[in-house]
Amino acid sequence: MLRIGRVGRDVNLRVSRWDDRDRTTQVEFSVRGIGHSAATTLRDQLLGYVNSPDEAFVPVLWDDDPSVAGYYRVLSVSVTPHRAGAFLGYYAFAVTIERVTGYAAPLIELHSLGTVRTNEHSSATATQSYCFPAAAQSIAFLSEASGSFIPFAAARTREGARGDVLSYDQLASQRYTAQFYVDPAGYYDGAATVLAGDDLAVVVGRQVPNTPDSWRVTNGLFEVEPDGSGGFGLRCRMFLDGAFTDWVPFSIISSGVLLDPRVPLPAPHTITILRNGPEEVAIRLLTAAPSAFTGNAYSPIYVDISLRRGARWVGVELRSVFNGYHGVRCPALASGTYTDSEYWNKAVGAARMVVGGPETIGQTGDDLYPYQSAIQNVKVWTFMIGLVDGSDSDDTVADAFAEYMFAGSQKQAVVAQ
Repeated sequence: MLRIGRVGRDVNLRVSRWDDRDRTTQVEFSVRGIGHSAATTLRDQLLGYVNSPDEAFVPVLWDDDPSVAGYYRVLSVSVTPHRAGAFLGYYAFAVTIERVTGYAAPLIELHSLGTVRTNEHSSATATQSYCFPAAAQSIAFLSEASGSFIPFAAARTREGARGDVLSYDQLASQRYTAQFYVDPAGYYDGAATVLAGDDLAVVVGRQVPNTPDSWRVTNGLFEVEPDGSGGFGLRCRMFLDGAFTDWVPFSIISSGVLLDPRVPLPAPHTITILRNGPEEVAIRLLTAAPSAFTGNAYSPIYVDISLRRGARWVGVELRSVFNGYHGVRCPALASGTYTDSEYWNKAVGAARMVVGGPETIGQTGDDLYPYQSAIQNVKVWTFMIGLVDGSDSDDTVADAFAEYMFAGSQKQAVVAQ
């Protein structure tokens, strides 16, 4: 069995030729017994690695020759369907890959850039969260201020359906570069992932089928998808005690005038990918809603959803071309608890739900949580929504909110040793 990055876990890639040439390797393989749709998905996944801005290197594993296991760059891909492929399900592929420096066990760096979100919570704190596959070894943090390695607290282990992760918190006021090694087989444990299409296939790169009613963002610990109810209805769940919890629904709502009833936004008509790497994925859902400010004409509204490796929450950003009164409807939060840090939480079975943002989150009715800043009529609204283990005193709602309050991005690179 051959695996190139995320490709090859669900379909058998039959290698017919492995040819090492100087620094590059030519690999030819085929798949049989699959339909045209599955072959198209496989082609798009492989092409997504070529010149990828999100995954500059990927793990490659081949059961027939374990000595080639390591990290490579995907340089080119070609696919040639057999003349009878539509009937036989036979497709031939050729991929050119290049070993990275120290390919078998390269030193990987995780760079983190960002800042504390501008907020109106005087008591709000923020932490930089670094998450690694549980198989990662020799994790170290290099302080960019002092140029020296620093000691760090013990990691939390977060259990996931796609592999466990190690989570470390560092001060938001400092900048660090994390360094680690990880076996290629464990590289994608807990990785942020986008699934899309009728069969929810893994998406590689930033090309995605336009199926705004059939997608999922997941890292194996927490995931979000459409709830199928129409409108801008979503649902989330977390992996807890060896299984996923029940789905918890929520919806994004809006109205153009304060006294109008806030109703779910219309269902999105377009999905695009903004980022798609193992550290973080981000998708954009585009819809349109009428507003009194535009003569009740339909105007675009963008909703961006981002998920990091190891996180149990997603960040949401709504942008509208007109000012509106936005909110999130969460039936599970009815009669929830309002805390000093301006977020709501309530036990949902064994999980605890949280909704919060840089601006005050208020409550209108039993299950409606709108933007409640001094300026209520806005074009941009950002918040987070997630689930945590209600019985875990070391990984709490406050911890999840503190992770979100650091607005940052992370990028992995291979170090030339």
